[in-house]
Amino acid sequence: MNKRILFSTIAAGAATAAIIPVLAATGPVASAATSTSTYSATTTLTNRPDSGINGDWALDTITRIATITRHGTVSANNCGGISPCYLWSGKIADKGTFATTPGQDSPGAGLQNGGGPLVMGATVTGPMHGNYNYTVPSTVDGNNDPTGQWPALFFAGGTSVLYDFSGNTGNAANYGTTGSWTYTAPLGADSACPHDSSQWVDASPDWGSNAVDGNILAPDAAHC
Repeated sequence: MNKRILFSTIAAGAATAAIIPVLAATGPVASAATSTSTYSATTTLTNRPDSGINGDWALDTITRIATITRHGTVSANNCGGISPCYLWSGKIADKGTFATTPGQDSPGAGLQNGGGPLVMGATVTGPMHGNYNYTVPSTVDGNNDPTGQWPALFFAGGTSVLYDFSGNTGNAANYGTTGSWTYTAPLGADSACPHDSSQWVDASPDWGSNAVDGNILAPDAAHC
């Protein structure tokens, strides 16, 4: 589950219930930020394609809690010179399960028995959990929101613009900082190979692309 997919999932409407703005139209966003305030929303995602280093490899069922916190005002230089400029941090916390897709390449770089690229031969279901963090300045200037990304959903339409720390609206990747997801296929999860277990950690900065990050192995009976 890399940064690219993290944003496109919500934008593509893969959730069974949309993340709903939880701020009043002109509430904390439009007033002076005098204290820290936190807001959250929960979304259930089903049949959500999960991306590994070799492409989509599983479908996820996830409960996703998105949280955003206002920390106060910062220099207008962080908001393209527009004032007031508020500093917000955000976090997505995921917890759920994955189900591998037979015929697809496994998500990580770790190999089984020293072999080549792994093709998953069975459906394996296991638990997953993870989180991703964001830091974004925003300003209330009456313009339409140009980002189309999930942090903007916490603000009423047309009330806020999100910027990166260069003072630009930038793209989604600029807002992310660190993240980590852990996928575990426990013993017995693969009915074809009940004595196999595996784990893959998809985390910054390498996003699960190194052998040390492990892999999810879902071999068929001929490759246990």
